[in-house]
Amino acid sequence: MNEDCTRYRVEAGVATITMQRPEAMNAFNALLRNELLARIRRAEEDSDVRVVVLTGGTKAFSVGADLKEPYNPPHETVEGLIIEAYKPLMWPPSRGRQPASACRSR
Repeated sequence: MNEDCTRYRVEAGVATITMQRPEAMNAFNALLRNELLARIRRAEEDSDVRVVVLTGGTKAFSVGADLKEPYNPPHETVEGLIIEAYKPLMWPPSRGRQPASACRSR
């Protein structure tokens, strides 16, 4: 996995997933979405992880979707993109066995 967009660390039962796109204020592009989902699933499968913390690193938590990324749909609509690409990021934490928190760290 290319690990340019995220950092993953587990310490004392806490998995911290840090988004690492400060130049884009952690705008969500396809690479960040895919890495984030892989990290969330990794935390879900780790029996040592009791809590997942999602943070934005140094500059910002996230400005949202990366509007510079071309819209190259296999989806018919923007709604389809949201359901296919973004919903999976929220579903695992909401149904997982670990509590999840999203925050900006300084």
